[in-house]
Amino acid sequence: MKDQTTKALAMKLQSQRFEDWKHSNTDPLKVFAFLKLDKHDILTNPGLTSWFNYLDDFNARKPSQGMTRMEALSNGLNDRGLAKVLEAGMQGRGKTKAIATKLEKQLFAEWE
Repeated sequence: MKDQTTKALAMKLQSQRFEDWKHSNTDPLKVFAFLKLDKHDILTNPGLTSWFNYLDDFNARKPSQGMTRMEALSNGLNDRGLAKVLEAGMQGRGKTKAIATKLEKQLFAEWE
């Protein structure tokens, strides 16, 4: 967004939306779907970091309903979709590859 006023308004609205989800204890997988993280290149989607933050906050507030990032991604994308995302991310560069590498390490740690 080029216009700083528009950008500031968008950020404020996004922040408010996450606060609303937080107060209503919206399931992280519903937030995942709402953000359309399952429809776009997830590793380059700026919503991924916001969703991770929401998931971490949800897990802290509702530990009995919590899930790891990898469990949530696997549920949101399915195992095959997650494997494709990680494989494509590992072929990427910079931030995309770094995110894919971190997620892959988390997945391997869960398998141990």
